[in-house]
Amino acid sequence: QHRDRLVTAADFREITASTPGADLGRVEVLPLFNPQATAEASARMLFPGCVTVLVVPRTDAAARDFPSPTAAVLDAVATYLEPRRLVTTEVHVRGPEYVDIVVSVGVVALAGQQLSLVVQRVQDAVRSYLSPLHGGPAAVGDAPGGWPLGNPVRVQDIEAAATRVPGVRYVDSVRIATVTGQGQILTETPDVAMSGLQMPRATVFATGGNAAAPADLLGLGARPTRSQVAVPVLQPEC
Repeated sequence: QHRDRLVTAADFREITASTPGADLGRVEVLPLFNPQATAEASARMLFPGCVTVLVVPRTDAAARDFPSPTAAVLDAVATYLEPRRLVTTEVHVRGPEYVDIVVSVGVVALAGQQLSLVVQRVQDAVRSYLSPLHGGPAAVGDAPGGWPLGNPVRVQDIEAAATRVPGVRYVDSVRIATVTGQGQILTETPDVAMSGLQMPRATVFATGGNAAAPADLLGLGARPTRSQVAVPVLQPEC
């Protein structure tokens, strides 16, 4: 403890979490990280004196599963930290940068299990597994604290999370796709890399049997195009 001064990473976490008027569900501290730098620069160099504080609110009426701090919350945290930082420290306060993905899981239920209930449990479990507040792979005995920064979303991890759901005999297949801001599928991929302040914002589907194509689930599958052929018209002659 450094008498209400921001010296260590633990100081940043504890003091940020105690910001008056900010109900925070998660605080992460990234030393030597500058969120204003490009992704390429952040990957190859450190920024001495920079400390980035990531805050995730406990609740968000606009996005319950993937909350983001409002400008007022970010300003309250920054204002609270400013007089407590060292003169040589440059502090940045940010919310998560969500990466939109679609996850499709196909499962086979145990005999005697109602498939619709098992599918719903799988969907809920995978959505919770990818949560920024409660999800993430955790060691035995450790409570998940939200999807870890820098941790990619992999097909194998989704399969493991779905397999643990009661009533699942086995996972038939998992498909993951990244999505643009305009809601168009970019590509299917076995894993989605996360860097910096990025965390997944997943739309999760579960079905019995084979996993459906993410593009089809969002209604963005290939549509037949109507071909047009020019037909000459003969003008009537007198």
